[in-house]
Amino acid sequence: ETAKSNLQSLVRLSGTGNVFNVGAGLYQMTNASLTVTNYTLIVGTNRDEVVLQADAAVSSRVVTVYGPGSELRALTLQGGYAAYNGGGVYGTTSNATLVSDCVVRSNYALGLDTSTGGGGLYNVRADNCDIYANGSGDKGGGMASGSATNCRIFGNTAYRGGGAVYSYLTGCSIYGNEATSGGGAY
Repeated sequence: ETAKSNLQSLVRLSGTGNVFNVGAGLYQMTNASLTVTNYTLIVGTNRDEVVLQADAAVSSRVVTVYGPGSELRALTLQGGYAAYNGGGVYGTTSNATLVSDCVVRSNYALGLDTSTGGGGLYNVRADNCDIYANGSGDKGGGMASGSATNCRIFGNTAYRGGGAVYSYLTGCSIYGNEATSGGGAY
């Protein structure tokens, strides 16, 4: 098998505290999202050439992160879906996951019940990312319940907070987002 088909298994079986350097290519997640645990670093060679894509056949997130200290760096994260929160990346520990120098695009969170949404990102810190073309049926098309520094957040849609909702934004460019309330941020 190739590294592309093994990435999901390698990360799942590795435990905590590992570094994965990922070469150019399309890494299709199969049957579930890529699950990352404490203190795991996944680094791509170039965010435009290393694509992690959710399995559209099973409607899953791209990445789910359990616990603190993990980082996703220099990747494109796309095609994720969640019924509740975090279509692209879902962090289980508040702002403990860093998504840096990534492209987060074409993800969706339905935002059922009283959940927040966060089509692209939920409950993570983003740094120097392009977050675009994501959506939520409720709140936070681009991101929800997180923080972003020096990111471009554009072209996202949601019922409330097209770009971001319940998030701390520093030095970000926020434009071209759409929502019934708070097109840019709410």
